[in-house]
Amino acid sequence: MNQNVRVVSPESDSKCVFDTCCCCIPLRTGCLILAYLQLVSFIVAGIFGLLSLAAGLVVINSEVEEDSKYLGKVIVIFGALTLVAILIALPFTILLLVGLHKEKRNHIRVYLIFAVVCLVLNVILQISKFSGGYASPKEIPSSIVSILLTIYFLLVLRSQYIKMGLSTNNVAMQQYHPEGHLMNEPKV
Repeated sequence: MNQNVRVVSPESDSKCVFDTCCCCIPLRTGCLILAYLQLVSFIVAGIFGLLSLAAGLVVINSEVEEDSKYLGKVIVIFGALTLVAILIALPFTILLLVGLHKEKRNHIRVYLIFAVVCLVLNVILQISKFSGGYASPKEIPSSIVSILLTIYFLLVLRSQYIKMGLSTNNVAMQQYHPEGHLMNEPKV
């Protein structure tokens, strides 16, 4: 299909449908890269979660001051929460990878719903963290950049989801030229 042609259907009629990821990578390849990077980051975070859990248990069971044992308990709780979050998110990432490889739209849709819920929870967490004074104002730019990157990556995945639907649906579609006139008008 010509790059100057926009296919219009009920789903793709929105403004944020991309043809590429990061301006130069084909959409499907970019989605696969993002999904595998997320899988690797979950595995690394899981390893750190296990290590912090083990380190906290060592501190708790050793002969140290009570303050250190309290810190050990905090480390154990942090490691356990990290592992729980990863155990919840990991199946969704695997579902996304299966959906991208086997071109199963519903798998990608389930992941997108989960990711949007996580994004909303993250935004609420960041707002409460900064408004409650639990974080330094110096961290605000990195939080904003992180949220914006997450939104962009979700839009890239959504674009792949929409393009998969366009290629599998047998619905008659109209093709428009960028100047706005129909390209496949019937000749009279």
